[in-house]
Amino acid sequence: MKQLANAGVTIRRSSRVAALEAAPAAALVAAAAILVVLATRVRDWVVMTDELQYAKLATAIAQGDVLPTLRGQHVSAYAQVYPALLAPLYGLLSVPDALSATHVLNALLFASTAIPAYLLSRSAGLTRGFALAIAFASIAAPWNVLTAFVLTESAAYPIFVWTLLALHRSLVAPSARADVLALAALTLAFFTRTQFVVLALAFPLAVLAADGRRVLRRRLLLAAYAVASVAALILAATGGVDRVLGSYAVTATEGRILSWRVFEQAGAHLDLVGIAIGLLPLLVGGAWLVSSVRRREPYGTLAVTTIVLLTLATSSYDVRFGDVVRDRYVFYLAPLLFIALALGLRDGFSVAALAATTAFVAVTVFAYDFHAVPGLYVDSPAAVLGGWIDDSGGAAFVALACVVLAVLVLTARPRFRVPIAAVVVALAIGVTSASAWSRLLESHGPSGRPVVGQPGEVLDWADRVLPQGAQVGVIPYVRGGTWGLAAILWWDVEFWNRTVDRSFAIGKTWEYAPFPNEQLRIDEETGRVRSPSQPQFVITDSHDARLRLAGTSVARNYDLDVLDAARPYRAEWITRDLFPDGWMRSGTPATVRVFAAPATRGPETVQLEVQLRAPRARPVGYRVVGGPSRRMHAGQLVILERELCVPPGSYADLQLVSTKGARIVAVPIGPLVTTTRAVGPRIDDIRVTRTGMAC
Repeated sequence: MKQLANAGVTIRRSSRVAALEAAPAAALVAAAAILVVLATRVRDWVVMTDELQYAKLATAIAQGDVLPTLRGQHVSAYAQVYPALLAPLYGLLSVPDALSATHVLNALLFASTAIPAYLLSRSAGLTRGFALAIAFASIAAPWNVLTAFVLTESAAYPIFVWTLLALHRSLVAPSARADVLALAALTLAFFTRTQFVVLALAFPLAVLAADGRRVLRRRLLLAAYAVASVAALILAATGGVDRVLGSYAVTATEGRILSWRVFEQAGAHLDLVGIAIGLLPLLVGGAWLVSSVRRREPYGTLAVTTIVLLTLATSSYDVRFGDVVRDRYVFYLAPLLFIALALGLRDGFSVAALAATTAFVAVTVFAYDFHAVPGLYVDSPAAVLGGWIDDSGGAAFVALACVVLAVLVLTARPRFRVPIAAVVVALAIGVTSASAWSRLLESHGPSGRPVVGQPGEVLDWADRVLPQGAQVGVIPYVRGGTWGLAAILWWDVEFWNRTVDRSFAIGKTWEYAPFPNEQLRIDEETGRVRSPSQPQFVITDSHDARLRLAGTSVARNYDLDVLDAARPYRAEWITRDLFPDGWMRSGTPATVRVFAAPATRGPETVQLEVQLRAPRARPVGYRVVGGPSRRMHAGQLVILERELCVPPGSYADLQLVSTKGARIVAVPIGPLVTTTRAVGPRIDDIRVTRTGMAC
């Protein structure tokens, strides 16, 4: 009977162990299901031009481009892991369906962070219970709202934690195999998110801090870093930073990398992450980390070097490019702080260290301006708490909360510290996450549409009318008078239509994305148009006053024409001496030039119709060269009709002169244009009718 009882106890213990071992998988499934439901409710783009870039990189991979490719040209964009994961979706599905599938994949990737977070917790010496709690907290953190966007964060988050796990195991049990895995993880991390190059700096510092006396024995690691150092020196000497950092090369070349402002804002970045997860991981976890460095504890040294370098790198970027705090770039540190909190609760912590971390947060938090943010600020999901904190006293309230929480933990009995920490962290994460998701799902995106979609709206309209595998170029044009409205139109065209894979520019004028363009070079004598590529279909603005390519319109939407372009490209007509958005230059003659059709053998009569529009708030005047001056009231539309005689193989001109100008905003080549210019009427539309009659 005693043996049976012992066997029963053993079975029950085995069942509990099995349940605990299965818990991380259950946590992953539950979290993934919740995130899938939330993320798939978002059916529109929100973050431009980031989402456009990754969608197009994924499409290029699906079409067989091994190197990073945008608009048919290779680009320096090395964060290719995420686009590679999306490639099957964008290769097999329509773009709207691919977007929904991407959100599903994002949710699964983000939730998979539970696995490395659990394993890293166990590697740091924590019990299964603590590790399970940390796995849950890591995926419940408010930055899971980023799964609703086509951004690298969903893939970068789990890979960051996997990399830290590989680095930690290399510190705890050094071996050639562990070092190879660590180096492979660092490489994967870099190609997932270029920002993670800082991990390659944090790792050797952690090795030196944890076990500097044995570092010479790690020959493989030393050889790898020696080769990397030589390569870095060669690149620095030859100006090759651009080739390594790609589109983020400006982060290492522009501005002062480590100014006092960078250090000031670094604390604010860390504080904002701490606030979003309940402060205790930063206060108690920070206190344990400070003490662990003195003890040369492997996890502590790795976590400290990673936290310091990633925070400083992010702060340096944010100070130089916008002078803002973007917790989106440092939220990866949350699991490290959760683990440090658990270790502090288990092992205890120095009162002096807790006082130091509390003072640090209480002081540095004053560098951040808490204020209400409408909707969701994607670069800082933690900012959803800004309005509430501001109403409660701002930075002073946070500083007081730090002191209260520190005193509460210090004075509580050891057995009560874990429940207190669990309640505080769970409450903070729950409130912040719920606020972030509710704001996002109730908002309208930059397009003006609800982010949850607009039933019945067809966004991939060009793909639907064009044959499978078609290639389409766009000729972007500023319409509407503002950069933003024009950009939204062309973002929509390029994002939602897989077939759009080229963008043509006429001179150095307006652009809506920092991607490669192909120049259209127009022979003003013959109308021939040269460009590096000439896809069959071209999307043009029907109101584009610069030129009209010859071709047949096969579809029209939003006043955009899909042309089946005549090849080689040629212009039916062009204009000269206008502003790039169609406004006449005050006092400067503008020319409308109509070219002869290729098949004509004699002079042909052509009907030309030019629509002129005055500025909304100012009257202007104009005249046709050789004719009387005309006055236009503010906002007035005038249709000017003329017959031209076009010689074969040549052209005919109509010249207009602005006789009375008005001042309006300068050409909106960017979102923040405030200067003005003197203009005459705007050419809103040009129509050419070929009569086939001799003249």
